[in-house]
Amino acid sequence: ARTQLEGVQNVELIEGDALEAPIDGPFDGAFVGGVLMYLNRKDAVSLLKRLRERVPAGPIVLRESTVRRGVEVKNLDYNMVYRSPAEYSEIASEAGLTVTAVKRNRGYADMEIAVEMVNLARRIPALGRRDPAFVGRPVWRVLRGTAPISLGLLPRAVEALGIRWPHLTNHFMLLHSE
Repeated sequence: ARTQLEGVQNVELIEGDALEAPIDGPFDGAFVGGVLMYLNRKDAVSLLKRLRERVPAGPIVLRESTVRRGVEVKNLDYNMVYRSPAEYSEIASEAGLTVTAVKRNRGYADMEIAVEMVNLARRIPALGRRDPAFVGRPVWRVLRGTAPISLGLLPRAVEALGIRWPHLTNHFMLLHSE
């Protein structure tokens, strides 16, 4: 981030715990990208409350990986909490914020489709032993070349059959103070 933002005058990078780092305000807006999915509900509400105080009149934009309904917790190398847009709306409400718009992140959905197709292709024994990039590059080229069908029609057709695919998606959510 420091390298990318070198020379930009209106940005200050602050490292630390988002719930405790010394951040003065007010600000005109805030963007939170993929942070709340690593926080439990209490900490997610606390962070949004803190942002609400520092962005009293402006918008707060969340970009989070989501599931269709409810909450799903994954405990791998680190904890991840995938929430539905409805769950994020409830968390925002607890923090005194209202979700005023929700938009699906189409690029993320395309990436998830590609990941699932690569995982499917790697079930073939000869491909399963290969580096994922060896399989991923041609799969992505095919998906991009056939995008109206593979990235557009195919997911809708699969979902029409009652199959939730891809598993994860991603949304932008616009929040304002209540």
